Amino acid sequence: MALYNGFSTIGLQNRWSLEDTELVKRDILNHFQTRRGERVMNPEFGSQIWEFAFEPGTVELRQAVLEDAQRIIDSDPRVVAKDITVTQFQYGFQIEMDLYFVNNDVSQDMYIQFNQEAQLMTSI
Repeated sequence: MALYNGFSTIGLQNRWSLEDTELVKRDILNHFQTRRGERVMNPEFGSQIWEFAFEPGTVELRQAVLEDAQRIIDSDPRVVAKDITVTQFQYGFQIEMDLYFVNNDVSQDMYIQFNQEAQLMTSI
């Protein structure tokens, strides 16, 4: 029996319902895809990383991306970040997260890439 049940219309073919870790990962991805300040009545929700895509790569910028990713993961009580790594490449960032799903007692990696064309690519 599933602990969490939800729905998504993104990237699924004839499978609208999600359960457990797949639902949590989709919720995290939705949080990253939302630009901070974009959500009505909840201006703190979302990611600031979109603002950093065109900035020149510095240690301070990678730290800001890391802190934003940590803030997003910390906002979801269903998951704990065991490790987060930020890598900058020519056209954006990659965030690699080792996530522990609390109620499922499962660890999985999640990769998210932000590129300058304002596109988000994931490998979950």
